Order: sequence, then structure tokens, then C-alpha cells
Amino acid sequence: MLLIEGGIIALMPTGWRNAVTQMLTQSDDTLRTFGLVFVLVGAALLWFVV
Repeated sequence: MLLIEGGIIALMPTGWRNAVTQMLTQSDDTLRTFGLVFVLVGAALLWFVV
């Protein structure tokens, strides 16, 4: 995970900064929903790959 996140920051620092700035304006409920979606997608990918 750190390789992916670090790579994104290294390759696109401005885009990453813009994304973080946009996240700061979102409500907690919106961030929780996105977090849950990403957890479910990650679990599904692990389930089908492994």
C-alpha cells in the first residue's frame, strides 16, 4: 500500500495535493462512505485474486 501511495505522491504531487484539499471540504459521512466503498472493493479484489 505504501508503494502505491508513495508512487502517486512522487509522480503527481499537485494532483495529490488537490485531492487532499477536496477531501478536507467533504463531510465526515461522505468520507466514511468512500472509505467503506474502498474497503469493500479491496476485499473483493483480494477474494477473487487469492
